[in-house]
Amino acid sequence: MDSTESNQRKHKALKFLLIVVVSAIYTVFVGFSVYRSRSRGFFNFDNATTNDAILDYRLEINPSPWTFYVVWGCIYLWQFLWLGYSLATLCRSTDYGYLYVRPNVLPVGIFICFPLMNACSILWSFLYRSLYIPQACAVLALMAFLLYICVFFSVRALDKHGWKLVKQQKGADIWMIRIFFHNGLGMYATWCTIATLLNLATALVFWADLPNEAACTISLAILASELLVWFVVDITALDKYTRYLLTPYIVAVFALCGIIVQNWNPFTLNFIFNAVLLGVATVFLLVKFLIALVKCRRDPLDYKNTGASKSETSYYWRNLTYSDT
Repeated sequence: MDSTESNQRKHKALKFLLIVVVSAIYTVFVGFSVYRSRSRGFFNFDNATTNDAILDYRLEINPSPWTFYVVWGCIYLWQFLWLGYSLATLCRSTDYGYLYVRPNVLPVGIFICFPLMNACSILWSFLYRSLYIPQACAVLALMAFLLYICVFFSVRALDKHGWKLVKQQKGADIWMIRIFFHNGLGMYATWCTIATLLNLATALVFWADLPNEAACTISLAILASELLVWFVVDITALDKYTRYLLTPYIVAVFALCGIIVQNWNPFTLNFIFNAVLLGVATVFLLVKFLIALVKCRRDPLDYKNTGASKSETSYYWRNLTYSDT
């Protein structure tokens, strides 16, 4: 083994330590959150205990309590999947070196933004329960933004370095990154976005003195515009990055179902608005799934124009089955 190959095989101590520490911190964070949910109703806004007048206030767009438990359970589990995959890459290697080092499909930025987001989650909990509702809303928005950044880092890294995984016949890793990282972080980001809008409605009711109906209509209108913009951008400009990112639509549909179940009243404006929005989100989900399915067969992502040399591209075409099939 020459010196160049030996250098490629070396660990990166700081990145190695960062992955381990972030995984450990998140495990502690989840354990603390589960304990707090059992004792203080952390998952459910309706079960808060510090101020009945505000924290127990029922908005017209509050999801059913079971929605929070199911979504948070899926979120926590999915984050453990990509963290577990990250830990596994510490002892797996390719011809380029250890998998977490080269190809760089696990950017350091993810392991910086993610713990920052967890810190914001703790801060939000204290702010919300201390009735700093507008400030808590801003922190929730920051959480969503940090998760957007994590998704960006992940999809960009796979687009840039995916051809190297193909060359090393690691097509399974491509799919694990798509499923664990892209969809796990996408689910978390979408839920934080919806939670921000719930928090916004509460702030509008108690700090801007808007009627419940008006505040909830504003939040639903923002959600509708976000869904529309995301769907258009997702299937056009961002297709090569987010083709297999489905969880944002799934979370939106699930949350809207929870809102309908909790606030069943077919004669109110927001119920009708929510029902229409649920129908639109469901159509978006089905269309997105069909587009991904059709393109997976007819126009697979081959990563052939993202950094590979001519000879490496030829290698890919001889091993196409390791990519998208």
